[in-house]
Amino acid sequence: MNKIATLTSVITFFIALATSNVSAQQQVSILVAGDSSFTPHCLVPDSIELDIYGTSVGYASTDSLYIEVNFGDGSDTTFMSTIYAQWNYFFAAIYHTYTLPGLYSVQFIATGPNGATDTMIDNSVLIGQCEEISGKLYADANNDCVYNSGDTTIQSYVGAYAGNDLIAFAGCDTLGNYVLNVPAVTTYQVKPYFINPVNVSCPNSAQYTVSIFPSTGNDFGITCSNTYDYTGNIYGSGFRNAGNTLFWVQVSNKLLSCLPPTATITLTLDPLTTFVSSYITPTSVSGNQVVFTASQLTNININSFNSWFILATDPSASLGDTLCLLVTIDPIVGDADPSDNTITYCGVVRNSCDPNEKLESQVGTGSGTVAPGTELEYTIMFQNVGNDKAFDVSVTDELDSNLDLSTLQITGFSHPNVMTISNKTMKFEFKNINLAAASVNEPMSHGYVSYKVSPKTNISLGTAINNTAKIIFDFNQPIVTNTVTDIVDVTVGLNQLSENAYLNIYPNPANDLIAITTHTTDVSMLIISDVTGRKTIQSQEVNDGQTISVKNLQPGMYLTKIINSKGSFTGKLMIK
Repeated sequence: MNKIATLTSVITFFIALATSNVSAQQQVSILVAGDSSFTPHCLVPDSIELDIYGTSVGYASTDSLYIEVNFGDGSDTTFMSTIYAQWNYFFAAIYHTYTLPGLYSVQFIATGPNGATDTMIDNSVLIGQCEEISGKLYADANNDCVYNSGDTTIQSYVGAYAGNDLIAFAGCDTLGNYVLNVPAVTTYQVKPYFINPVNVSCPNSAQYTVSIFPSTGNDFGITCSNTYDYTGNIYGSGFRNAGNTLFWVQVSNKLLSCLPPTATITLTLDPLTTFVSSYITPTSVSGNQVVFTASQLTNININSFNSWFILATDPSASLGDTLCLLVTIDPIVGDADPSDNTITYCGVVRNSCDPNEKLESQVGTGSGTVAPGTELEYTIMFQNVGNDKAFDVSVTDELDSNLDLSTLQITGFSHPNVMTISNKTMKFEFKNINLAAASVNEPMSHGYVSYKVSPKTNISLGTAINNTAKIIFDFNQPIVTNTVTDIVDVTVGLNQLSENAYLNIYPNPANDLIAITTHTTDVSMLIISDVTGRKTIQSQEVNDGQTISVKNLQPGMYLTKIINSKGSFTGKLMIK
């Protein structure tokens, strides 16, 4: 034993005594445990960091966990780890030196003071002299499984796996070439690493098995299309009252296209906001429209348009007001699915807030009700508020048991990352992110990741879907975000529009006709979109008191927005 060995017999006695009466309310669960680095260990001997992180529910702030680690080389250690009871989590990092090359299985055991215990094993700790695995990624335009002059190279990522464990990954250079350095002590499966699936046509197995080193010529041909499907999103945490707020806009291609056209991205601002600056310089800024252009948006896995922008909120905006932004992506003609070329973002005017927080598109940062079957979109925002850059950032997110993992889709991210999922826990590793300190470069101190997932189809009405994320900057303690709660309820949205001073829609629920009250003599623009706000179903100019038909709408929940000189106002509409 390496640490606190003299306490082992005493601790073991109390654990055994408590095991017979484990409280159902006191639970220990390991979420992530193992080698903390995505960098292969090419030295022998080598000292590596091993982390353990999880939840500890129902304990007092004075309690501690008993941690045992078996390193897989015949040695082990035990120690006590603090329970952060106010946030229901624990975290510990230890170092161990391996003196011989090999593939090691490390076992982690966490035991609470009442005897509740959990175990996790990391089978992917490799130590040894590193050798190269290399190859190329390309879009195989003529489907001949040979890279030639008609093919476009791909700048994505390639990973080397030992079983299901990602051991090493590398990005491709501008010519599509990659080089993986791995300890030459085991057999690897080598395959492209894509955030969302694409069709790997060559080789047929979509991977190589490598056991002899060095290994060259491991080329991957990816099927590309002559069509394109642009889509996008806006990410942000609302609008800052009488101040500046940072947002992200991302535009990507859902298909893998050989020669996609240049995209024109038009950002239409809310009348109560003003453009301040952006990471990518706009093509033009005119009134409330900001225009960007982006070429060669081949695929979200390879490249996408991703820029932060800063908006100032007019002092006349009141706390609690909802302001909206609109993004349109051209060309629409030729797009495989033009319905997602228009994206709306609506956020609440807020005062000071925690920069590390969790949002869900339906309920914001708190709780609220959603209609059954509603697709949920979560965004995790993080910011380095320290006084020096953060070299690495990791985000862990345990998915609620009421969510359907088969519907999970990553929709956006501020920086390249590697996502893994195990036992419903997602982990996003932003290695070498070099995130600036807010005191040095405030706009460059932010980051985010966003994903969509749907609830299971058989959950009961009234079911609460909870979600909380944890963020670790380098070797600091995890930052626990707020918890967002979506409650599945068929009554969501009914009659909520009557609370808006500039927008009434009635009846609600409706059958075939609705009346619009805008309380202004101005002509207004009415936009009816799906419940996610991303697909416009119906739009037209309306006057105060006008009646319009909604016979073409299928039964269900819709978002509505009125835009006029008074601002932008949103609500929900139920069609029976």
